[in-house]
Amino acid sequence: MSISTAKDGQLVKAADQQKQPATLEQLVVGMHKQMESVLPSHLKADRMARIAVTALRTTKDLANCTASSFIASMMACSVLGLEPNTPLGQAYLIPYYNKRNQCFDCQLIIGYQGYIDLIRRSGQVASIQAFPVYVGDFFEYELGLNPSLKHKPSDDLTRGDDPTKLTHVYCVVKLKDKAADPIFLVMPRAQVERRKKRSGTAGTSYSPWATDYEAMALKTVVRGIVKWAPRSTEMATAVEIEDRIDRGTSIAPALPGDVQQHLLESGHGEVVDAEYEQAAEPSPEEEGR
Repeated sequence: MSISTAKDGQLVKAADQQKQPATLEQLVVGMHKQMESVLPSHLKADRMARIAVTALRTTKDLANCTASSFIASMMACSVLGLEPNTPLGQAYLIPYYNKRNQCFDCQLIIGYQGYIDLIRRSGQVASIQAFPVYVGDFFEYELGLNPSLKHKPSDDLTRGDDPTKLTHVYCVVKLKDKAADPIFLVMPRAQVERRKKRSGTAGTSYSPWATDYEAMALKTVVRGIVKWAPRSTEMATAVEIEDRIDRGTSIAPALPGDVQQHLLESGHGEVVDAEYEQAAEPSPEEEGR
């Protein structure tokens, strides 16, 4: 059927545009109001939108992820007030190839700097630090009634170059209450490895365990100290989100009710429920290498 008038042509063009799925960048723009409603005061929706668009343009295969998984991950970042894929190292939006569904899914990985920021938001923490221990360092610690920890890094210029030489990680929290003793947690490498194995995506080429082992090990001990350190509401949400990711279930139930409602109303409520141990695999392109 021919288009007889400009008006008719505009209507047909508009109808065609409606049929075309929006790009992830366009969806980010449409999320502006929802992000603004949940972001903490130190972040603005305009900045989060710019960060998301930059991540889509600079992270390989991220723009090819399913809309539901990407939107849910971005809303989770907004709820937590963490900037993804920036030098701050707070959080990462990473594409994983879902072999079962033959598509890319976006997965949110919270970095150890993100966890540190969330712990500080409790308002009760004066300082929090996490450190790696390598072969050649002087390191000893003692628990019990008189706990103590001593660590002197070696002067080896190559210290830290080889992740396989990491022996321990530890985290120290000092409270604003000067009468309170510092809280510390030490994890040997074996304990870090057990945590790594619980991450269904640990064996994939996109996994930060493959590219940033030290950072992921530090994150593990920072996350572990949450059991004893003051926690913010956002920290509790972050832990639940990552527990769900490890189990390969939707992160949506961990988000506030109004965010869940927005995801449903916008057609993105069906967030990926992939069994990552089986579904997260290298992309077809990588398998051919």
